[in-house]
Amino acid sequence: MNDILSEIFDLVEAHAPEAPPDRALEQALRGTMSPEQLRLFEAYQEAEFHREETDREALFRFLLHAP
Repeated sequence: MNDILSEIFDLVEAHAPEAPPDRALEQALRGTMSPEQLRLFEAYQEAEFHREETDREALFRFLLHAP
């Protein structure tokens, strides 16, 4: 079960404005990659997404506790 800070963070994240991804640009980039490069790129994207989530939540928690 999430604590209250996690619940607040999830609520803010769910309603924060976000730029829509440029699908055409992503497809053009993916079209230049070999299957091996594509697997590496997808693994990198997944790891980076997880790191960003962790960093954003850590900053959010820090800011809530800052005087």
